[in-house]
Amino acid sequence: MFLHTYLPSPTFVSWGDFSIHWYGLLMALGVAVGFLVVRWVRRERGGRIEELDNLLIWLIVGGLVGARLFDVLVFEWWYFHNHL
Repeated sequence: MFLHTYLPSPTFVSWGDFSIHWYGLLMALGVAVGFLVVRWVRRERGGRIEELDNLLIWLIVGGLVGARLFDVLVFEWWYFHNHL
């Protein structure tokens, strides 16, 4: 049985203290492609595209806040319970 031993780096690119990780890059790419597909479908069906721009901003903000709340409440509650 052959097992591979290659473990790729989680960092896509790094400049000093700033680095872009693969999961962040792929998540941003997924949001961008999804937004473009929905925008294209909306345009084909004759809807207003300006509403989608506002919706995208709220979805990104809500997603970031929700992800952080989920992380704190589920995975790190023991720490934040004592250090509010």
